[in-house]
Amino acid sequence: MKRQQDKKMLFEENPIDEHFVEYDRRTGEIRLSGRHFNKPVLLHKDSAGLSKWQSLSELTPDNLLSDVKADDYPEILIIGTGAVQKFIHPKIMADFSQIGIGVECMNTESACRTLAFLHSEGRKAWAWLQP
Repeated sequence: MKRQQDKKMLFEENPIDEHFVEYDRRTGEIRLSGRHFNKPVLLHKDSAGLSKWQSLSELTPDNLLSDVKADDYPEILIIGTGAVQKFIHPKIMADFSQIGIGVECMNTESACRTLAFLHSEGRKAWAWLQP
């Protein structure tokens, strides 16, 4: 009879960064680092601010990336569309894809969870979140 060797389970800590974002579905409010947002917010490069683009149709590569060097582009852009999932126009999606940025549209609650997960993996992810 073979003797089983001790099997060990390894754990790795994935700390949540200081920019953990939450969405309160009841109030339609986004909370981030003690701040509360009732308008769309853009999260990128370890910062957050109110978005100057208030609608999905304004989220184009030209608008979002005009002040950003190509080396600083995200791998993925998460778009949180409020309480209900909506989609951006396929042409805009293709424009992001052509420059190597994946885009995922989902409700804002799911977008917050997805962003936290991607950041815990060390991924270069941005999010545009609509309350």
